[in-house]
Amino acid sequence: MAKISLSKLNLEKNTEINKITINGNEIEVLSYLPLSEKISMINIVVQESIEGRIVNPMLVDSLFHTYLVMAYTNISFTTAQKEKMLETYDLMEKNGLISEVVKAIPPNEYNDLVVSLEEYVKATEVELNSIANVIKLSLDAMVETFGRASSELESLNLDSEKLKTVLAIAKDNGAI
Repeated sequence: MAKISLSKLNLEKNTEINKITINGNEIEVLSYLPLSEKISMINIVVQESIEGRIVNPMLVDSLFHTYLVMAYTNISFTTAQKEKMLETYDLMEKNGLISEVVKAIPPNEYNDLVVSLEEYVKATEVELNSIANVIKLSLDAMVETFGRASSELESLNLDSEKLKTVLAIAKDNGAI
């Protein structure tokens, strides 16, 4: 079978843009986001939604939709708006921006994102609650605690011979 170069097929990227109007402003909404950007967005959403050993569903939803608007539209965001993601989400949600952007994204594109996000959340929760991860977190906490205790002892500049003497006296008096 003869090989043919992929570049000879003249395949086109999906660069289709839909337009919506919000308060008299025309907003461009991508119909397709490259896979690497989708993966990155979903990863960031899940990682920023972890609280202890759970993935907070309210954070997942709000961060997902905020990042969705950032990734799929030509709307620019200030540093402060990016730092206060939940406030940015509330502002966009209250004014219907998120629902308009979601409507402008093709259903299969949006649904694929949601399914991928849900699967990643489930996999992350399984990993967070696995015995291996719980043991790892416990060991990490112990190492940190022992490190702090060691530093505290070193900062006291205790003479080890004096400490042995104090321990011996405590044992003789039944304190230990």
